[in-house]
Amino acid sequence: ISNVTCNVTGGFPFTQITSDNMQISDNLIKKEDVLNLLNLDKHKLIYKDYVQIRRKPKAFKIENDQEVENPIGLKSKSLTLEAINTYVNNNIISNLNKSIELCHLSVNKFYITPEINGISTMIKEERDLGAIIIDIGASLTSIGIYLKDSLIYSSVVKIGGIHITSDLVKGLGTESEEAEKLKILHGSAETNQLDDFKKIDIKIINEKGELTSHNFPKSMLIGIIKPRVEEIFELIIENLKNSVPEYSKISKVIITGGTSNLHGISNIAKSYFNCDVR
Repeated sequence: ISNVTCNVTGGFPFTQITSDNMQISDNLIKKEDVLNLLNLDKHKLIYKDYVQIRRKPKAFKIENDQEVENPIGLKSKSLTLEAINTYVNNNIISNLNKSIELCHLSVNKFYITPEINGISTMIKEERDLGAIIIDIGASLTSIGIYLKDSLIYSSVVKIGGIHITSDLVKGLGTESEEAEKLKILHGSAETNQLDDFKKIDIKIINEKGELTSHNFPKSMLIGIIKPRVEEIFELIIENLKNSVPEYSKISKVIITGGTSNLHGISNIAKSYFNCDVR
């Protein structure tokens, strides 16, 4: 192995759709015209401290706003390209490059989390018809929207699974390692009538700084986890409402990341998105 494909989670990556138009001199669209639009430099340095890692065509339009799949060879006075641009913090890219070079490897391509998750966890029909991908990572939650087999929107919210663990540490008075174990083994985002009667053995830190075992009802654990999971989805909805109001037309949500294994999380997501969740 000499080169690798690298997934970028940090640096607050985002996706933006731009529209660029050019006049066609002899009314016949050539390959050079398409390449000129695709390789436009003006979007590469549009954001300070950010670097463009991808520019992908979303749609080509000829005169009268007619959308075409391949404009080369067609007659038109103008050509418009709607492109999907992906940006990542320049320092993050430099640091990742340096770390990988120290392993005697080079980076073939960088992908952002929603993009790579969409490729690896969705079938093509889902990416074509439209789906929201949510990756609940440790400290960040990545959001992406796929449509016509392309990632048309991406963003992050500054909250993730580590915040659930932190809530358990504070709420139960235990160690972070114990809290993480409780979250994985007994954690749930859904309440059940029997949870008050199910007892869980939890090691808490006493006045002497020693770990002592105590029995707590499972409902107490869920009472700490559920509000934080709801907050994550509330922040995602707020982000989408502000940036992509038409997100509500999408009828599929896919949740990935470690926290997606939390029991009952798909039902909470269904209550927020009112659509199929897996």
